[in-house]
This record gives sequence, structure tokens and C-alpha cells, in this order.
Amino acid sequence: MNMKMRNAAVLTAMVVLAFGCRRDTKIDVLAPEVSLITVNGLDTMVVEVMAGDTLDILVALTDNDALDEMRVVIHASENGHTHAGSGYTGGEYSLNSGNWIKEEIVQLPRTQTANNEQVQAIVPDTIAGNWHLVVTAIDRVGNISGEYVVLIKVSNDDLPSIEGTTSPAPSSDGIVYLSSGNTLSLDGVVSDADGVQSIRAYSITNGLVGEVTNIAMAGTPLIHTFLGVTFDDADAGTYRVVIEATDTEGKLRLWDRRVVVQ
Repeated sequence: MNMKMRNAAVLTAMVVLAFGCRRDTKIDVLAPEVSLITVNGLDTMVVEVMAGDTLDILVALTDNDALDEMRVVIHASENGHTHAGSGYTGGEYSLNSGNWIKEEIVQLPRTQTANNEQVQAIVPDTIAGNWHLVVTAIDRVGNISGEYVVLIKVSNDDLPSIEGTTSPAPSSDGIVYLSSGNTLSLDGVVSDADGVQSIRAYSITNGLVGEVTNIAMAGTPLIHTFLGVTFDDADAGTYRVVIEATDTEGKLRLWDRRVVVQ
């Protein structure tokens, strides 16, 4: 065999070997999907619960190839942020009472393209307000699903009760509109079966608490009414006026109203 024939034979063998060893692989570019969330058996975007309740959260997940993990997050929704994806979009601006943060990662069988997973969350007995339950899924190559969001509305009868009234009154969108330099007046009624320990009123601007008014009371009454706490000389911008009440057991509730000064 001459040199040219030998080189040709070697090249042919290399090509055959290369094609024989090549694997026909596919690249997974499709994200998994969170197709359904039920909370305590309810398929709805808004779930109303009581503080101290246990939430049974069932999530339906799918992927074209193989699932890897599920991420469950619960966080406060009070700053008005929104979510893109499925379920509830967000946009709440009412202050929560107390803190609740939950983050959980659930490892899924990597051989499955569909799975139903169940997790539990215990609502703290010290909170009230609105929280987002956010679930995402990740497949085995790292593709991430869109967010699926449920609003969790928490009621709590053990916290002080607060009824606030502003002058001027809020408009139909729940916001108090005020001209720059004008005065806002705040009245309130606070009650608690264990006795009211303290009441404070203040404004918040860009996360900063302004001057605090401590409401004078005689002892620790079961109900206390106050009138005419004023906020004036505000520059143009967006504010919150807040009533904060604490009972004799140290339980705290916040009431607030958004104020836009124009």
C-alpha cells in the first residue's frame, strides 16, 4: 500500500470513528411550568386565613424533559411591588403588622416531567396584613419557570383594633390627596380586650419615620379615642400617615393611609 492509500485509509477510519462516537443530543431550552397552586384546597388567587393557621400548599409542576427543584417564597407585599407570571399580580400599599418570611427549596425527582408537591407553612400568630406566596420551578438544565403568585390575606383578632379617619378624606382609590403646604388631620379609635398600652402617630417618607406624636392616655383603657393629630407643611411627594397601637401583652398593629402631596 503506497503512502497516499495509507493516509486515505487512516482518514476514512477517523471519520467513521468520529461519527460512530457522536451522540445525537438535544438542548433543552424550554422552561418548566407551575400550572396550579391550591392553598387549603382552594384554587384561587386570593386566600384569606387567620394568624396561627397552617397552610397546606399543593403545587402542580410540569417540564418537557425533567424537573429538578421547586422554590417557595413568602414575603410581604406592602411596598406596592408587582409580579409577572401566573396568578396574582400584586400592588398592595397597606402596611403589614409583624414580619413573615419563608424560603424553602424542594428537590424533585429528576426522572419526572410532571409532579405534584405539597408543602406546609404556619402563619405566625403575631401578624396581620398581606403577603405574596411565590412558587417557581427549575428543570435539570437550569431553566426557570415564571412565577406563580397567590395573595395571602392574614386576619388577627388578637392584635389591637384601629379605626383611623383623615381630613381630607381619601378619594375613591384610597389615597388622600393634599395640596402642598396644607394640613392633614388624623383621628383614631383604638381598642383591645387586654387593654391599650400605647398609641403613636407619625408619617413615613421614603422609609424614614417623621416626627412621632405619642397619644396621651389615662392608664390602659380597653378603648381610647383621639382627635386632631395634624401633619402640615409637607413638600410634594408620597407619604404614609400611620397609627401604631400596642396592647398590654406587647402585641402591635399598624394602620396607615397613603398621602400624595401635589
